[in-house]
Amino acid sequence: MVATYEELATAIKAGEKVDARALRAAFVATPDFSERMQNISGLEIQAMHLMEEEPLRLGPLGSAIVDQYPGSLVGHHALATFYSYLEREETAAEHREWVSRIRASVDETAEGTFESPLPVISPAEPNAYLIATGRTPVGSTYVPTDESPFLLKVAAKPAEGRIEDVYFDLDAAYAGWLRAAREELLDADLRVVCVESEDGWSWVLQGEVQLPEGVHAEVWPVSVPEASARPLELPLTWILPIARLTAFAAFRLRVPRSGVDAEQLTRKLPVEGMPEGIEVRFEDRF
Repeated sequence: MVATYEELATAIKAGEKVDARALRAAFVATPDFSERMQNISGLEIQAMHLMEEEPLRLGPLGSAIVDQYPGSLVGHHALATFYSYLEREETAAEHREWVSRIRASVDETAEGTFESPLPVISPAEPNAYLIATGRTPVGSTYVPTDESPFLLKVAAKPAEGRIEDVYFDLDAAYAGWLRAAREELLDADLRVVCVESEDGWSWVLQGEVQLPEGVHAEVWPVSVPEASARPLELPLTWILPIARLTAFAAFRLRVPRSGVDAEQLTRKLPVEGMPEGIEVRFEDRF
């Protein structure tokens, strides 16, 4: 029987040694993985920025990361750096051992080539992995494919020799964020209010929506060009002729990474003040 993430996390707290690959698989399989990963990712990015300049600040950050996910490569790397700086080598060695095990679990699954990218679950993990393997990341770019829409190429400089390209698959990280954002939009309490004015009709989108951190959203009435899209900061108003009033709103979701395609969806919303017959005409188009 496969252990759940909660069971593995409890075993780690009890001092038991847990397989890093099994821990990662169980963590990704949790129903709220996207929400958990969003919370951790921000802390990991901060930790990577502080790694060389302010090692004393890595203690609280690394602990917060590992408390939420004990299989975080970034978290253990941060704590190993922190305790090494304090010359507490025994504790630092425990976290370095975790780093080695996590790195080995990643190496077991792929080769880091374009055809076989290394699977990672957070934006900060590729750089932490490269540092753990004795290489320095010097630049990166996304090169999405049909098979790997979140494929990242990182230029890495080894201690000796030429710079080499290493490929990582961040599908679990970004795809999870977009899925969570899509679900939030579909469930959000949104509505359209139509009000006649001198210039035409005000098409007002109202309600509340809380998207996962790191996901940007835009919205527009489906009856106007996509170029009319605006950031999803409610309430929003478009002035439309009566013929363009509609119950349908289009949404575009994206993560702030160049080369990563946006996701679009359309939702029919409750409407107040719609002139009779207008909603039906646009409904026939979908």
